[in-house]
Formats: sequence, C-alpha cells, structure tokens
Amino acid sequence: MGEVMDQAVFANHEFAGKILMACISPLFPFTIVSNALLILIVYRNHSLRTPTNIIVASLAFSTLLDALVGLPLNTYGVVFKIEEACTGDRDTLYYLPLQIVAGVSFCHIVALTADRYIAVTKPLRYVQIVTLGRIAIVLGSFWILSTLLNSVRYVALKLQTNSTILDSNKTICGMPYSGSTTLTFGWLLFWVIMVLMVALPVINFLLLRIAMKQARKIAIQRMVIGLRQDQPPAQNDRLKALKTISLVVSFFVIFWFPFPLHLVWRLTTLMSPLTFSVYNHCFLVWHTISLIVNPILYGFRDRAFRRGFQNILRQCRACYNR
Repeated sequence: MGEVMDQAVFANHEFAGKILMACISPLFPFTIVSNALLILIVYRNHSLRTPTNIIVASLAFSTLLDALVGLPLNTYGVVFKIEEACTGDRDTLYYLPLQIVAGVSFCHIVALTADRYIAVTKPLRYVQIVTLGRIAIVLGSFWILSTLLNSVRYVALKLQTNSTILDSNKTICGMPYSGSTTLTFGWLLFWVIMVLMVALPVINFLLLRIAMKQARKIAIQRMVIGLRQDQPPAQNDRLKALKTISLVVSFFVIFWFPFPLHLVWRLTTLMSPLTFSVYNHCFLVWHTISLIVNPILYGFRDRAFRRGFQNILRQCRACYNR
C-alpha cells in the first residue's frame, strides 16, 4: 500500500508543481520590481543613505538575488527533481543559493536590530559608532560567512547522504539526517536559529517601548518650554523608523519559521513522500509572499521612501508620455 501511495504521489507531483508555478509566477515580476525600486530610491536620494537604510537596501538586494536565482532554482528542484530531492537529501545544488541568501537575509535582520539598539541606547554616539565604512565591512562579512557555512553544510550532508544510500541500497524519501558531524551541525543550527527568532522580536519590542517613553518625555518637555506643536521633533521620525524595523523583523521571523520546523523534522523523523511534497509546495508559496513584504512596508509607512516611489513613477510616466 505504501509503494502504491509513493507511485501515485510521484506521478501527480509534476502536474501539481506546474499548477504551483502558475500560481506564484505573477508574484515574481512584482518582487523583482519592488525590491529593485527600493534599492534605486536609496541610491538616488542622498538623504536616505543612512546606515539603517543601507542595511535595508542590502536586504532588498539579497531578496532580489533570491527572486532572480534562489527561488527559480528551488522551484525547479521541487517541481521537476522531486526524486532527486528524496534520494539525494533536499540539500542539492538547486537549493544551495536559496540557503546562502537566506543566511545573509537572517544576518541583515540581526544587523537591523543591532543598529536600532545602538540608536536607542546610545543616541549621542550613534554617528561615531555606526559608520558607512563599518556597515560595508559587516555586510560583506555576511556574504562570506553564509557562503562558507552553507557550502560546508552542503558537502557534509551530501557525503553523508551518498554513503547512507549506498549502504542501505534503497530509496528513502525525506530520510532523517544521520552521522555525528551532521547531527551536531544540524542541532547547533536549529538552536541558533530558534534563539534568534525568539530574541529578535523581543529585543525590538523592548527597544520600541524605550523609544516610546523617550518620545513622550520629549513631547512633555516641548509643551513645558512652549515649542510650536506643528514642528514635530526628529524623535518622532526615529520612532516611526523603529516601528517599521520592528514590523520587518516580526514578519521575517513569521515567514522563515518553516525552515527550523523542516530542520527538526529532518533531524528526528522520516518524512513520507506526500508530506515532503506538500511541505515543499507550501514553503514555496509562503517564501514567495515573504519577498514582497519589505518593499510594501517601506512604501506605505516611510514618508521619504513613499516620496521616492512617487518621484520614480512620475519620471517613468513622463518618459512614457514622450
């Protein structure tokens, strides 16, 4: 009965995958255009070239690479190479670019939280501590670190998978990770991701509370000394930026939670072909939606980014009318 079910799953998987591609394909152009616009706005507006916005633009760049390279390869592997994914353990070359970009994106979220922490707790020294040169070094380190770690993980898992298949001489779909090195690395990665996923939203929530208290104190002081209320202080803009960053972090954690869930499944259980297929399809849809969240947040919440979007649209319209 199990073999019949496996054959049925594999027979209908490619057809289901083509339907999936038809559903998510309309999101690809929007993802590419929105993230490219976000990068272009930061590049063309000198006032927006702050350390925080540089990190945001770099996150948009990693998202753009994900949409152009990682997601198409991942989709191709899930739809047309399901048997290879089952026998070769999902960590094939089709998924390596997505894993590298995911690691870089996660590091960007950590960097955004650290940037806001320094801005809130050490506002007078922020300009001296967080410089564009240091930001460039940190962002470059993210790419090097993620590429090295994921490449080592890919080689270790591939070697372990090949030896397991040769030893058992049978095809196993979604077989759990094995081997002391692979298990140690897998559990270490799982706990690091889980700790960060819990810590980052909590830290941003605490920073938001501190910033709101600071904004209230400044508002009271302005009322006492009789400043005009129609000139909002810069603290309000910083508070709104922190709220936006907190939303970005929260949505990132929500959209990437399936990854550690998948990791713990592979560390502890044997996934059936049906479960393996359904998970991959759901993750693709969920991940595709996540790629368009950041541009939407900045496009609707940040006044400067909103003006930048409008200026580019006006210029495009003017060129079209010519």
